[in-house]
Amino acid sequence: MDESEYSDVIRIPPAELKKIIEQCIGAGRAKRIQYNSIGLTVMHPGGTQARFQVHTLDLSATGLGFLHGGYLHKGSKCSILLKGVGDTSLKVTGQITNCLHITGCVHRVGMKFDCPADIERLLGANNEDGSLTGRLLFIEQSEPERGLMKHGLRSTNIEVIGFAAPVKATSYLRSHSVERVLSDIATIEDSVTETILSIRKASYRGPILLTTTDQRSPALSKAKELGAGPALNKPFEPSELILFLSENWVDEDEDDQDADAPDSGLLRLLESYITQVHNLTRELDAATLSADYRLTLGVCHRFKGSGAPFGFSDITQAASEAITALYAGGSIPDASAELRKLREVCARIDLSQSDLLVP
Repeated sequence: MDESEYSDVIRIPPAELKKIIEQCIGAGRAKRIQYNSIGLTVMHPGGTQARFQVHTLDLSATGLGFLHGGYLHKGSKCSILLKGVGDTSLKVTGQITNCLHITGCVHRVGMKFDCPADIERLLGANNEDGSLTGRLLFIEQSEPERGLMKHGLRSTNIEVIGFAAPVKATSYLRSHSVERVLSDIATIEDSVTETILSIRKASYRGPILLTTTDQRSPALSKAKELGAGPALNKPFEPSELILFLSENWVDEDEDDQDADAPDSGLLRLLESYITQVHNLTRELDAATLSADYRLTLGVCHRFKGSGAPFGFSDITQAASEAITALYAGGSIPDASAELRKLREVCARIDLSQSDLLVP
């Protein structure tokens, strides 16, 4: 819908409009399809047309309820333009069946379609087969967005379990089962590796789904390298969210789908090695500070022998260069550049860098 072609004649603050919509929808309307706004074209008796952007209350295969900033006569011919998932759209014709004044300029209007429309297929929101059932673990730092996720999925049988902190989410996973995990990439940007590997250690075997505002984000690329994805672009309509989850819900063999995910035993082994690297780095610092040539050489040999087997070939390479420099110069100062490089490589060590995690 080209929004410039449709005018919104409801001129009230968004918070007030939201309150009116919530009062009109009511608690008992949750099972009907929800849609944010729709382009409405009204055909007047004289042959002229007027286009409005109206605020949806509910939408079904046979009709539409919406808020409008003016009175529409019963029997007026009209049409709506619905935007579906991707580039799909659908034009539906019908007529106004009722128009009730709510407050100020706001009116509640009913429209009946001339023919039933396959709205659910267009919006990707058909859940009559109960396929979208179970728990969704949602990691999102914004409380309003966590609430919006629950609101957007209220027409499904999905229970949204939301957490702002990744560490709390992974802690929950260790003692609870869920059908899917969905995380906002910005929320885990500073802990992508730790979060994803912690999810895997919790024995969750399904896909780690993501939301993002930037498909070029380095954090997203890193997450995908670790086996996470696919990612849903933000902002998204509830219909797009439901379609995204439908395409990635429990309908495949989890063991086959995630056969390349690192097992918990390997992850514990790599974490143990990283701890060892940090300890050896402290030993190297102490040895060089005390000018102990033999001890420095010995620590370098330990780095050389252990790096590559754990998938960290850059540690083995840096240690080899330090050993060569120590033998060539016969003293610690002669290998200062190589030892500094070895320390830098060890300081940057990260689980995601291990070749053992590459499928």
